[in-house]
Amino acid sequence: MSQQSRTASDEGALDLSRVKDVPTQVKSQDDRPLLVRPFADSCLHDFGFQWGGAEQVLAALVDSSRSPTVEFVAGKQELVSSKFATRETKLLFPGLKTNLQARMAVPFFSRVIPRRIPMDGRVICSSYAVARWVPTVEPRLIYCHSPMRQIWHGYDTYSGRRSPEGWALRRLAGRLRSVDLAAGQPNDLVLVPSARVADLVRKTYGVAVHGVLPPPVPRECFASSALARSMPGDYFIWVGRVVEPIKRLTALLQVFAQLPGLRLKIVGDGRSSTHLRRLAPDNVEFVGWRDPAAVRRLVAHARALILPSMEDFGLSAAEALALGVPVIATPLAGIASHLHHEINGIVAGAEVDQLTEAIRRFRRDDLAPAEEISRMAQCFSAESFAQGVEEAAGKLSWLS
Repeated sequence: MSQQSRTASDEGALDLSRVKDVPTQVKSQDDRPLLVRPFADSCLHDFGFQWGGAEQVLAALVDSSRSPTVEFVAGKQELVSSKFATRETKLLFPGLKTNLQARMAVPFFSRVIPRRIPMDGRVICSSYAVARWVPTVEPRLIYCHSPMRQIWHGYDTYSGRRSPEGWALRRLAGRLRSVDLAAGQPNDLVLVPSARVADLVRKTYGVAVHGVLPPPVPRECFASSALARSMPGDYFIWVGRVVEPIKRLTALLQVFAQLPGLRLKIVGDGRSSTHLRRLAPDNVEFVGWRDPAAVRRLVAHARALILPSMEDFGLSAAEALALGVPVIATPLAGIASHLHHEINGIVAGAEVDQLTEAIRRFRRDDLAPAEEISRMAQCFSAESFAQGVEEAAGKLSWLS
């Protein structure tokens, strides 16, 4: 059952739990004071065990809606409390302490979550997994990062693995799909990050989306775009969580094994790091985790950012474009629909030989200058995102 956890100490804590229709002073994620009227009562997200692209989108949804409450199916209380220090945070299943435990609990969630007492009020649901299973009284604004990859469009990849997850998927996917299909509620309004996800939502759930709303990139990326106008470095770069199979880093290592004269920096960490380091050729450097400012500097001086991943969107690529750095992506990434071939990037084939050839032939001087690439990325601004969220809320009559 749900458990409420305050995000500040009991002494002097700011109680926003009952705020609904009165103007309230809260703070945005970049600590800007806002005296505004919340148009959502709660933002609900899948898991809060790490801070990746989906969680950055959640923060933007919270900012845009001024929601006083942020809820997670499961997560690390210390992490979510620190990220939403001026909001009230709740964990629906506080007994789950790790991401692995939460993933293993998905069959349990499929039986328990749909039977919960429906959430009341105006709920924004940010979901790539099980959050959309939580019933609500009123229609929801759903930001669907993707239908659950493991049971739908990524099923063959995940179920084919010799692992406990693969074994479980082969036996339980049918039930999980039934629950996922039944979770759709009449009059829900659905936003998606990319045209690719819009197609997946239509094919999976048989519903149309309200619109494509790309995730916002940090303002610091646009502010740092001048870095990319200096002489670029002699390396390509990849940024993200180092996890397989979704990131397809094994394929990327195979590509650079065929390109010994080119260099690749892999920035980030994750459960697949140790395994992939053993597979890496000499021209691939694992940089590890770096703070956001250091990542921006590394990306800004790269020849291009490469994204071979099965990405719902690809926020690291959008950040690179905002910096003025071109992107080489495959159609497996949602960001591909925002690339203008041979202007702000390259859309390459997904196979190893196709990607290898695209990187071999890449010439930075053949593409637009850095300032033009950054200008084209304004569709990823925080202002554009907030405007899109408010428009969707208006369709639900939340602004009246």
